Amino acid sequence: MSEYAVLTADQGTDIVYRLEVVDSDKSPKDLTNFTASAKYKKTYNSTTAYAFNVQIPAPKTQGFVDLILNGLTTSTHKSGRYVYDVEITKTSTVLTASI
Repeated sequence: MSEYAVLTADQGTDIVYRLEVVDSDKSPKDLTNFTASAKYKKTYNSTTAYAFNVQIPAPKTQGFVDLILNGLTTSTHKSGRYVYDVEITKTSTVLTASI
């Protein structure tokens, strides 16, 4: 499933983007026993991708995923638009959001 969101960060600052994952009935998705990863790159066709630090904070039943960038990372990237992908996995179940 694809979604669109605008994420902004000032260069040199630490930033946490909190995503809320919900079930079809809009209730929080229980992310117990799930893992998550996320990456971003300049364009969809770029071969160079950068990883977010990703955490599923407790309690995992609340459905939150945090994408984290530190100030050193944000200071090294040129300003502009980037695309990012988030993948949440539980064994063979994969929830994907390309944003």
